[in-house]
Amino acid sequence: MSEVLFGQGTLLKLGNSAGTSFTTIARITDLSLPSMSADSVESTSHDSANFTREFEPGLIDPGELSLTILYDPAEVTHGLTAGLPYLMKNRLKRKFEIHYTDAGDTVWTIEGFVTGFQGSAPIDDNVTADVTIKLSGFPVES
Repeated sequence: MSEVLFGQGTLLKLGNSAGTSFTTIARITDLSLPSMSADSVESTSHDSANFTREFEPGLIDPGELSLTILYDPAEVTHGLTAGLPYLMKNRLKRKFEIHYTDAGDTVWTIEGFVTGFQGSAPIDDNVTADVTIKLSGFPVES
């Protein structure tokens, strides 16, 4: 029987420029996993059966990751000098790791770049930021 995974404890880690060392992105409160999709390419021909369209799988879009953080500019992964906004400003692609909470300690390694960083400072709640990361290439599992 498969185990049911609990979300708490799932980690997203940011790789250094060489992709050899990873730092946990601090204070994530919500992490939406990759929203992958595949195109469909029509392959209908004059001899297709039953007047029915036919399709083949096309290119895969690895999608995006989105996360919400309790924003703290003092956190290295949040700051303007080395964190997620820095990556967006400088248009840098990095490796990321998603560490799942399963008994096998599954890790997905992905490459991507930050496409969105939206902060929020409500009068009666935590300062947060919503971050979007566009993926490039299919995840590799280890």
